[in-house]
Amino acid sequence: AAGQWRAAVAILQEMITSDLAPDMICYSTAISACEKAACWEVALVLLHGARRRNLRLDTMSFNAAMAACQKGGSWESAIRLLDDMERWSVLPDAIS
Repeated sequence: AAGQWRAAVAILQEMITSDLAPDMICYSTAISACEKAACWEVALVLLHGARRRNLRLDTMSFNAAMAACQKGGSWESAIRLLDDMERWSVLPDAIS
């Protein structure tokens, strides 16, 4: 299970290189896989990659990225994500 994040990221990258334009659901799935493995750095790269592709970021994807940061011991990054949510007009929920 721990290696599933690699497969999720590889599939996402393959979609991008094949010009298949992954949507936010694809990104959120890969971010959630990273969260389960505490790969917070990769989760942040994916979240910001979705933003660069002009996808509409949602609370669920931010929560997964914050959980990855928490599991990986990077609480500073989780706090910055809360600031990013406000800057990008994404409403936090009770989990955030």
